[in-house]
Amino acid sequence: MAESWFSLSREDQVEALEFAAASTGRPAHLLEKDIWVVWVLSVIYESDLANKLTFKGGTSLSKVYRIIDRFSEDVDLTYDIRELAADFLIQGNPIPDSASQEKKISSAVRHRLPDWIEVRVKPIIAAALAKVGLDASLTLAGKDRDKLILSYPAVKTGTGYSASTIQLEFGAPCYGRAASCSNRCL
Repeated sequence: MAESWFSLSREDQVEALEFAAASTGRPAHLLEKDIWVVWVLSVIYESDLANKLTFKGGTSLSKVYRIIDRFSEDVDLTYDIRELAADFLIQGNPIPDSASQEKKISSAVRHRLPDWIEVRVKPIIAAALAKVGLDASLTLAGKDRDKLILSYPAVKTGTGYSASTIQLEFGAPCYGRAASCSNRCL
C-alpha cells in the first residue's frame, strides 16, 4: 500500500516533489498545491457534504474527466440551495417559478452562505486536518464571504506567483434564467 503524502518526512516530501518535477516538467510547488487540492476534495467527498456539493469548473474537467490538462489552484463547488433556502422553496422545488421568488431565494442564499460554510464545511475540513495532524488554517474570504481559503505550510516555494493556499469557491446552480446568469447566480 502506498504511504500517505502527509506521513512522509519533510525531507521525503521535498525529494518526492523534486523527482516528480523532473519527471513531469512542472514546478515542485505547483505539484505540492495539487496534492492539497486532491486532499481537500477527498475530505469533502468522503463526508456527508458529498450529497450537498457538486464539483464543477476547470479543476473538475482536469481532475475527474481529464478533458483538459491544466494546473488548478481553486475548487469550484455548487451547493444544493435546498440546504440554504429550503424555507423559500415551493414544495421543495429548487427551481424558482418567478423572478420575484428567484430574488428572494438569491437574497436568502447570499445572506446564509457564509454561516453555512462556517458551520457545515469548515468543521469537516478542520477535523480532517486535526486527524492527520496537519498545520493549516481555514479562513472565509471574498466580498460575500463565499470562499473558504485553506492555507498550508509549503515544503517547496516558487516565485511567489502561486501562494500556498487552496481556494474553495461556493456558487449556486443556475436555474430558469440562465441567460442572465454569470455562473454565480443565486
